[in-house]
Amino acid sequence: MIPTFLQDEIKTRLEKLFEGELFNNPKDKGNKTTLKIYEQHLPRTKASKDDGPSLYPCVLVQLSQGTNKKVFINLVIVVFDENLDRQGYKDLLHIIQKISQDFAEYPTMEKQYSLSDEEEIKWVIHEEDIHPYYLAGLELTFKPGLQIERKDVSHLI
Repeated sequence: MIPTFLQDEIKTRLEKLFEGELFNNPKDKGNKTTLKIYEQHLPRTKASKDDGPSLYPCVLVQLSQGTNKKVFINLVIVVFDENLDRQGYKDLLHIIQKISQDFAEYPTMEKQYSLSDEEEIKWVIHEEDIHPYYLAGLELTFKPGLQIERKDVSHLI
């Protein structure tokens, strides 16, 4: 029941969920690229901004906080759309809906966590205008599947 196992599993699950889907590529305009999934932070690159592949579009799977009964995961979504009709938010909503539906249909994770039925999946779209990039966030709340046995009272049972 280690939170990083949950983070790893969500990353793998999202990679499979979006396998084969293509989104606008900021480095190769006019062409599409896959959605990249990262854990906690964007990776650092040694290349200049003009070299190498783009880090976007992406989803960051971030452990945000937790208790002994819950783990809160933030998913930060970034997409690129330089079209003047400014419809990049629709890509965000597509990604949000696909993730939300997948976790609603399959709330249990293999590593002994399940999506909390007490908390709703929360999402928000970034309001500030940072065109051609569009950002959104989802908050997922998980609870451990196994309860830890208390050692101080186990002899009384």
